[in-house]
Amino acid sequence: MNVGSEFLNGLHEPEEYLRVVTKSLVDPVWWAENVVDVTLFPAQAEIMREFYRNNYKRLILVAGMRSGKSTLAALMATYEFWRLYVLPDPAKRYGLFRKQPIFISVIATSEKQAEDAVFANIRTLIEDCSWFGEDVKVKDAIVECRAKNIYIRLLSSWSTTAVGRSNKAVVFDELALFEETSGKRGAWEVFSRLSKSTDTFGRDGKIIAISSPKHPNDIIMTLYRQLKEDRETLALMKPTWEMNPNYTKEALMEEHKYDLAAFWRDYACQPQVTNALQFPEGVETVPMVNVLDERVEDQLSLIHI
Repeated sequence: MNVGSEFLNGLHEPEEYLRVVTKSLVDPVWWAENVVDVTLFPAQAEIMREFYRNNYKRLILVAGMRSGKSTLAALMATYEFWRLYVLPDPAKRYGLFRKQPIFISVIATSEKQAEDAVFANIRTLIEDCSWFGEDVKVKDAIVECRAKNIYIRLLSSWSTTAVGRSNKAVVFDELALFEETSGKRGAWEVFSRLSKSTDTFGRDGKIIAISSPKHPNDIIMTLYRQLKEDRETLALMKPTWEMNPNYTKEALMEEHKYDLAAFWRDYACQPQVTNALQFPEGVETVPMVNVLDERVEDQLSLIHI
């Protein structure tokens, strides 16, 4: 393998470089911990390992708020960029025209939302990592390596500029918040068209959709139900306390005791519960006694009073 001087920059010996690349391509969690210096939550590590070990094409993750899902999305986008970066010629590897650009696209309801969440994490990961050379530039809404013609770009959900381009990976941040319309800005249209833009890369073209639910039949909940048995899809539903060990179910319920609808929707990933909130944990019935009934003694004996 030709590592190229642009990777080394005097910081890493060729043998060390090859060792890191080999281990990172096999284990993305090792890459996160040793290349970009991030310690993952156990659930985040499990998801990344399972997704890449089984070479899934799609990740559909319904996750509660404060679960670390934006961090996970940023890590996966950066990992996809890094996997292209270590290739001597990414376009040649995937049978593309010479110098044809390859994109990792991060999609959110607005560029401001994505910039404040996923892209902010991507920027930190790349700028703080010595394994990316000086040929990688981080700008306002794009990460670029022109030497390899690879890019991470930030797009809003109404943008159509990603359609028709070569997307190695598309990351949808808070997909359930996309517009629920049938037009070009609608969630289903955006998801479908951008998913197809990864077809050039076959199974290596990744579709990553991570979101808290909005209602029982929103796009992320529907995709989860439709694809949880699909062999090319890792479809998971994780409440906040299963993703982030810093929170417990009991603490979040106490915090939202005056707005349990928000708790069940935003943290427990069960928006359907809000339709019957008086008894979200079920109902325990107790026999009622009619004190006017002549058989009252028999009724009382049934409930051991």
